[in-house]
Amino acid sequence: MDEHTLQGGEWTLLHAGRNASKADVHRVRLEGRSYAVKDYRSRPWPIRATLGRWSLRREQRAYHALRDLPGIPVFAGRLGPYLLVTELVHGASLADWDKGRALPDGFFTQLKSLLRQVHERGVVQGDLHHRDVLVGVDGDAWLVDFSTSLCGGPRGNPLRRRMWRLAAQLDRRAVLKLQQRYEPGSLTPEEALELAQVPRVYRWGKSLRRLLRG
Repeated sequence: MDEHTLQGGEWTLLHAGRNASKADVHRVRLEGRSYAVKDYRSRPWPIRATLGRWSLRREQRAYHALRDLPGIPVFAGRLGPYLLVTELVHGASLADWDKGRALPDGFFTQLKSLLRQVHERGVVQGDLHHRDVLVGVDGDAWLVDFSTSLCGGPRGNPLRRRMWRLAAQLDRRAVLKLQQRYEPGSLTPEEALELAQVPRVYRWGKSLRRLLRG
């Protein structure tokens, strides 16, 4: 696939970027398949040339590290400097999940297992929230959007190792917070204690997320 071929598909805007630093996300139907396309082309040139390229490069590395992992969209390609394509996950994000509607049985157990496997492959998401967690049409948990990810595991210089471990801790806390929000009372006593004990570095994590978001 190339950018010219992709332009021949049927484009539908799924999510407009919430601000000038965020990409638009389109659904593209092409040759009987559906793709999610992250698109920075409409952003101001300084954003495209810096944050846009930087974010898509991070995401491309993450999808490469997570290839063939169930619960992670199939990476379909980086088309030029401003477009990144994955196969579309059919389902709804937790942000769009109907209030009061029960999630599939074992959803958060599966999500925590998926996150653990992501970390085992050396990737941390870094800014995980309810828009990044999808409930597939079959009820399975999916993780999307790795634009703020760190890859390669806890290695390198001491600062980078510390940042990776902090981001992994923030990922796990984010999932526990989502579980408490969508399934109140379902945390184990150990998980509830972990969530209640806010570490000092959590404040640093907010600074880290701002840094990763540019």
